[in-house]
Amino acid sequence: MGKELSWLEWMEDAYDLYAEHQEWEEGGKDPRLERAGVSGYNKPKATPSHPTKSHVVVAKEGDKIKLIRFGQKGAKTAGKPKKGESEAMKKKRKSFKARHAKNIKKGKMSAAFWSDLVKWSEDGQFNKD
Repeated sequence: MGKELSWLEWMEDAYDLYAEHQEWEEGGKDPRLERAGVSGYNKPKATPSHPTKSHVVVAKEGDKIKLIRFGQKGAKTAGKPKKGESEAMKKKRKSFKARHAKNIKKGKMSAAFWSDLVKWSEDGQFNKD
């Protein structure tokens, strides 16, 4: 076990940690963004070098921040709807949305939400409000 800290030493350590946290929160870039290689919160990015997942996003909702990897690598998703899209692809899109509806409703902090938005939605746009 390590050395016991006095109350004053403990408070100084706590203050140092708080100062580091404030530094990246006020102006520095969050290390989670750099690690994931994304440009900002709620901005999904394709991950061609990841072995199993096709995309990554650092989701932020209020004070909660979470790294989310989503999408099956190499899956034949319906993608964006195309003019003259086959009935089979329309059914595939509808089935995905029905199967994952409960998790999609959870919002930005779920992989299903991001998969629906990026890989299955009609316009692929996200309103940050």
